[in-house]
Amino acid sequence: MKSLQKKLTLEPNTERCLPLLPNSLAFSSGIRIGYACKLLLESKHNIAKVGYESGFNNVSNFNRQFKKITRKSPQVYRKDQR
Repeated sequence: MKSLQKKLTLEPNTERCLPLLPNSLAFSSGIRIGYACKLLLESKHNIAKVGYESGFNNVSNFNRQFKKITRKSPQVYRKDQR
């Protein structure tokens, strides 16, 4: 933990915030997936464009995160909602 603090230049008291990081990342992914759902329903963009517009750097990660949260692929989600 001390070496991580050094790398991140954290103060010793901030180490208690580190366990919150995964939850923050999950929250951020949830927000981006919510936006992706909106784009899938309201636009005619292809799946890759929706992923990039939602803040994902590559399509495979977008598909994986989307399915993890919605339990459907973006393609199936779009088809089922239309």
